[in-house]
Amino acid sequence: MQSITVYPHVGEDGILRLQIPIGVKNADLRVTINFQLPDANGAPKSPEELGWPPGFIEQTYGCLKDFPEIEDESDVKAPTIDEIEAIAQSNGWPPGFFRQTAGSWVGEQLERPPQGEYEVRDELL
Repeated sequence: MQSITVYPHVGEDGILRLQIPIGVKNADLRVTINFQLPDANGAPKSPEELGWPPGFIEQTYGCLKDFPEIEDESDVKAPTIDEIEAIAQSNGWPPGFFRQTAGSWVGEQLERPPQGEYEVRDELL
């Protein structure tokens, strides 16, 4: 089971319409919908309000060892949320999906256990 939190708008007709790409095609699903009215101001909470440290994405973006090395990182900038949204929309994601869902985990705090030593892999030819 997967859980996705979104912040859709309900129109004047009172009907909630959702379009969420989930990576599954031609399959029967069981979908459960729980809805909650937003805070009094109606705006979704920022990642910082949801417990993410300020600048978390900017500080951790590109930290995986499998990514190609960049010789001069002084020119490298993390993409803005607007750039991420534009790329996402061009790939079929609903407008505002990442802005609305980033940092919306509401379960118990996640902890990543120690990952051990980095595996050295054979080069692909």
